[in-house]
Amino acid sequence: MKCLITGCSGFLGRELTKKLLNEGYEVIGIARNEGNLINYQHLFPEVKIISGDINDEWNIRKAMKGVEGVFHLAAYKHVGMAEKEPLQCIKSNVLGSIQVIKASIREKPRFVIGISTDKAAHVSGVYGATKFLMEKLFLEAESINTHTQYRIVRFGNILCSTGSVICNWKNDILAGNQIEITDPEATRFFLRLMMLST
Repeated sequence: MKCLITGCSGFLGRELTKKLLNEGYEVIGIARNEGNLINYQHLFPEVKIISGDINDEWNIRKAMKGVEGVFHLAAYKHVGMAEKEPLQCIKSNVLGSIQVIKASIREKPRFVIGISTDKAAHVSGVYGATKFLMEKLFLEAESINTHTQYRIVRFGNILCSTGSVICNWKNDILAGNQIEITDPEATRFFLRLMMLST
């Protein structure tokens, strides 16, 4: 089976690529960060890569041509940055998802799996709001395109993923800086990477 991973060069994209290749899948990856994409290509030379933004119709149509499954991981995911730059978050998470859906309606893959967040359950910020809208778009897409199964997977905080507070604290400790705690009463739960592979 040939699968497309959007946001392939990110933390989850790399882990998913390993799993799919190990199970014999053919993988196509698209990402917009060229530096990360080059590093990704060194890790996975057998993967066909496409450099570009999913919000660009040309890029996503080219990436989705002939695939049987899509893992839509591309996202603007940093909560703090989303609050400061809501337009960028909307472009990636909402408008980019619309391009993925439009291409899937044309190409009719067997499935499209979108990655969402626990922050879409009780929306209190820009990031959660954009993912909530993405989820609603997937529901609507399934009513339009009966050839494709649209599914959503909600993740929480993944331990030591890009931007994880644990990584920030580790860097601060190594640099001899004080650890910043925004709220001493706050609690967090984390998924370990091992949990995702089962």
